[in-house]
Amino acid sequence: VANAEYAVINDALAGRLPGAIVSQRNGEPGFEGTSILVRGKGTLGNNAPLIVIDGIQGRDLNTINVNDVESISVLKDASAAIYGARAANGVILVTTKKGRSGAPVISYDFYQGWLTPTSLPKMADAATYAQMIREMQTYDGVDEANMLYSLEDIEKYASGKFPWTHPNTNWLEEVLKKYSQNRNHNLTINGGGESVNYYLSFGTQWADAIFKNSPHRYNRYNVKGNLDIKVNKYLTINYDINAIQENKITAGGYALDEDRTDERLIFNVANQARPNDFNYFPNGFPSTGSFG
Repeated sequence: VANAEYAVINDALAGRLPGAIVSQRNGEPGFEGTSILVRGKGTLGNNAPLIVIDGIQGRDLNTINVNDVESISVLKDASAAIYGARAANGVILVTTKKGRSGAPVISYDFYQGWLTPTSLPKMADAATYAQMIREMQTYDGVDEANMLYSLEDIEKYASGKFPWTHPNTNWLEEVLKKYSQNRNHNLTINGGGESVNYYLSFGTQWADAIFKNSPHRYNRYNVKGNLDIKVNKYLTINYDINAIQENKITAGGYALDEDRTDERLIFNVANQARPNDFNYFPNGFPSTGSFG
């Protein structure tokens, strides 16, 4: 699964592990919320599989760098029984890379990605919106004099010649950038001899959000070190260290509700905003929009 495209392993496993269901609930940088199910959902509580990394149980799969993974296996049914009751939802075994005998090998990987929405809903413009409001009021029996928008209003919205009184705003274009970026760097050194093998890696990940003027940012740093020392034919000493630092920047308020993430709320507001409201006034000053 080693690929600099992925900042976390959960994302890299999608479509690669037979029998595993990988789903991502959110696209906000650093808050993807990707989950893995091996046996589906069997309880109302936690259905996550047991994660075993280099023989240590109960670790977080996303605390290790994707490029440091040597192999991944999935255990379920009888094969997972050796881990007891904690393996009721299956087991994911991860083995990380270690040093190999030979001359020092230095490897550097770099990934630069651009992300753009694959499909966006086509929203009504201001003239179409006003026309639909008139049709709805017609069905409700509202007479012409009391309708919210007149035929003259519809013509003015469509012409675009009256920005102060009849604006026409495409809120998705105003809120979303054409693309966002992410980039990853990874540097590894490994080698060794008859008695000592070593492996050292350093990785960084950076991701930007798709929203214009967005505070959302994600930075991550990974350091992994492995040292195998063969004292004699009976004794081998292994030293392994794995460190991670994450810096997540997000907007306040919305993140307090785990089921209503920032990105979902912002996108919903953009979908619900009226096209005949201002985003920016013609003089360049920002408006409060449909919810001011």
